[in-house]
Amino acid sequence: MATRTFTERYSLDVQINSSHNAVLWRAIDNSLNRVVCIVLLPHHDPRAQNLLAHAKAAAVNSSRNAVAILDIVEQDFVTGVRAIDSTEPYLGVVTEWVDGQTIDHILGKNLEPLSVKEALRVLAQVTSAVGAMHELGLVHGRLRPRNVYLNDAGEVRVTGFGIDGALFTADGNTKSTDIAGIGDLLFAMVTATWPNGSVGALPAAEILDNKTLTLPSQQRVGVGVAIDQLYEKTQDGTFTTVDELLQEISITNASMIADLQAAVNRWTAHEVTWHGKDIPKSRRLRAITLALAITYLFGWAGWQLMTHNFHNAPASLPSNPVVTSTASASSSPSNSISASPSTSSDFWPTRYATPVSATGYDPYGDGEENSDLAKLAIDGLPKTAWVTTNYYSNTLGKKAGVGLLIDLGETTKVAHVDVTFTSPAHGASVFISDSATPDLASASVLGTVSNSNKTETFSPESPQNGRYLLIWLVKVPRNEIGNYVGGIAEVRVAL
Repeated sequence: MATRTFTERYSLDVQINSSHNAVLWRAIDNSLNRVVCIVLLPHHDPRAQNLLAHAKAAAVNSSRNAVAILDIVEQDFVTGVRAIDSTEPYLGVVTEWVDGQTIDHILGKNLEPLSVKEALRVLAQVTSAVGAMHELGLVHGRLRPRNVYLNDAGEVRVTGFGIDGALFTADGNTKSTDIAGIGDLLFAMVTATWPNGSVGALPAAEILDNKTLTLPSQQRVGVGVAIDQLYEKTQDGTFTTVDELLQEISITNASMIADLQAAVNRWTAHEVTWHGKDIPKSRRLRAITLALAITYLFGWAGWQLMTHNFHNAPASLPSNPVVTSTASASSSPSNSISASPSTSSDFWPTRYATPVSATGYDPYGDGEENSDLAKLAIDGLPKTAWVTTNYYSNTLGKKAGVGLLIDLGETTKVAHVDVTFTSPAHGASVFISDSATPDLASASVLGTVSNSNKTETFSPESPQNGRYLLIWLVKVPRNEIGNYVGGIAEVRVAL
């Protein structure tokens, strides 16, 4: 395959996303030997000049919390990508590559909000990044949970400055727009919903009354008045600058700590002394004697029952053949069951399907992921495995995920799926579908794990039907040489 490049400097590695004619790539800066992110937009696109102007203005921002624009290529060509015309010039905006997970990914994966303390910590860093941009006379214009990255060290990075507002429909172009957007991020982090309809992986908040503002506490039990008040002030124009908002975040955080300390003080303000009733020694002796007698009687009765049944048991019990099976690769299109007799005492054995084939599934990259190794995950040999390519972070960079697609040969009722990973610490979901290109939004989910053991069982509440199983990885562990690689050693499909 020809090398995919934009200008001679950038090698296009993985296509992360494509939306509204703009394409997002992970790329290698060959001059500085570093990983970067590139947004490509056709030069003839009517938004190109607006994007160019916004990106140039935002490139001077020096806040660490804001993801920096490293380079702007006003017009050049893309080669080696079948979906892109090599004679079509493109505008390219090059930014830092960010390791970590977006807020909407974290909330959507865990299905739980952040703690209020963590939400305020993240919010303060987001506000600081936006404030640095406001000092330059610029606004973000379209703050969303996917713009906020959180890495393993707890550092917060904000993307999209100079880009999102130009490419997509902006919420507005004033500082108050960004202040309201910061408030919406607070709402999302403490409720795991979005106040303005669904966005990304987050569902829409339930609107209780179209005439009044929906508050975080109305969506999630345990959210206090202080958070409601802070959110209200971001929406009603109370704050005219982000500095005022940042100060209020500090005050809210301090007041919540003070309230917690006051509660602790109330609980520990009075010493409690237990005055038990003195029981006479003679009564204690009688109680102990009675307890020993009852214990003896129950023990004697149990022994009699056990020995009686033993002496009257038949000389032998009828044996029952037990069916067991192992999954292995097969060229047969039928969904066969491999069975063998056993002397096991399990009268109701688990039956396992024999998959027809397996392939690497990479819809956000080049379409396949080490497919030549995929059969090793269904060969019945735990020492062989399908593995992913190397990644730069445990969350696959900015890629939404990668997976192993297993064909059962025909529509099959699946009870559960046992997956043996090459090592612990995978984040994975198992989907079932009748499509060879499953839509994750509509496919049935058999189970999800955010930080796996080496072996996990994915069990739905009731058996699910489908021909194709997709084991979808969103997090992979780091190997002994420092690369991030996922792997599946064995998959067993229980019927």
